[in-house]
Amino acid sequence: MTLANYKITLSTSSGESITLDDSALLVFIDETGCEDLKDPKNPSFGRAGCAILSRHYNKSLRNPWLDMKKEFFGGMNVPWHTADINFTEPRINAVNKFVDKPFVRFGAICTNKTDIDEKYSVHETISETFILQTIPNLIEKFKRISRICFIFESSKRLNTLVEAEFNPHRIRRHIDKKYNFSMPIDCFFLTKTLNEPGLEVADLLAHTLGRQNKNHMIQGKSDFTPDFKKTFHNQHSIGGCMFIESIKTNQSFLEQKNHKTPRNSKCPCGSGKKYKKCCRN
Repeated sequence: MTLANYKITLSTSSGESITLDDSALLVFIDETGCEDLKDPKNPSFGRAGCAILSRHYNKSLRNPWLDMKKEFFGGMNVPWHTADINFTEPRINAVNKFVDKPFVRFGAICTNKTDIDEKYSVHETISETFILQTIPNLIEKFKRISRICFIFESSKRLNTLVEAEFNPHRIRRHIDKKYNFSMPIDCFFLTKTLNEPGLEVADLLAHTLGRQNKNHMIQGKSDFTPDFKKTFHNQHSIGGCMFIESIKTNQSFLEQKNHKTPRNSKCPCGSGKKYKKCCRN
């Protein structure tokens, strides 16, 4: 992932590169917990992340994050994993200053106490919540965008699930009805070794959401952790964080992931290429 004059180039899993204009919306997403909800200390699963227009990515997120890492966390290229960091007071103050930056943040999480339709996995229902609620909020927030790019950390275990659940066809089929949404939708996977700031920020947000969930939904405490309050209780939080007690499954939407696009048809991602030469790879 490289930046030059606010143009961002992303490499796809098939080896192709796509250069994005300055009105593309970048949505970085990370997970917290485990989708089987069997961790005895924290039986939860959720997603959190950040969104920003590509023209603002460098100034409002990437550079401030790298500057913070350089000064307080050992260097710009040091791998970031929030759970492993020793947060001294200077580091906490640095992160608190960073999260005041104008990028959108969001999150949704459930626990083993959440009422979920047993026919569908926890992973599916969290994806459904994100697509049916968070994406419309993002569209309302960012009125003029040329495309949406979902960016995940690459994982051999989860890439296939994410590709199925964030299929451009099923997303567009839902939101077309309300927003007349015809722009391209892409799903990218970046390796952790790239140390991409957007994904590192998503890791921070997911960890913050997970800590608050453990504090509130699992341990039954009514207060908010200081980092959660600082990060999510501000004007940049879209729709707030969702601590899900029950999910009324949209069965028709979840089953759309089984839709098969003919290999010689145009790819539903909006690239204009044939499906067999684009997202089918």
